[in-house]
Amino acid sequence: MRVFCWSQTRFHAGIFLICNKTASRRFFPFARLVRAFLCLPAASGLFHGDVMISPAITAIVIAVLVALAFGGGFALSDWRTASRMERLNSSNAMLSVANDKCATDIQAVRTAMEALTAAAATREKDAAKAMRASAPAAAKHTESAKKIRSLPPVAVGKQCEVIGAEQIRFVESRHRND
Repeated sequence: MRVFCWSQTRFHAGIFLICNKTASRRFFPFARLVRAFLCLPAASGLFHGDVMISPAITAIVIAVLVALAFGGGFALSDWRTASRMERLNSSNAMLSVANDKCATDIQAVRTAMEALTAAAATREKDAAKAMRASAPAAAKHTESAKKIRSLPPVAVGKQCEVIGAEQIRFVESRHRND
């Protein structure tokens, strides 16, 4: 079988060389297809004797192949971008839920702190009222303590009688206060 290469023109020879160089490096994905198209067997029916396909048709075929390659690249890029956006959206949704929970927890802590502050203020007011209410009783007890301290020492033989008299005065004072 005779192989007819389109190397008669400079255009075809340049494409044939590019395809041969890049096909070995796997740089151009359609290089093997282009090389096969440029070096067709003579008996394939595309050639009628020594007639070859015009360079314009070859350029159109190469342009279509390049457009398909770029289109495939863009489709792959769009697919990767869509996958990444889906992953980021799911991460964003998860972080949004965590952020909402955190905001709810912060609001609960603020509410609890406000309640604790209000309770502390109420206790402080109640303590101030109790101090004012107990001031007269405290003054009485302070006076009686001062009186007891200012009393002269009791003689050794009369201590039991003095203690008994003090207890009677204490009980009488309790009955008067109740």
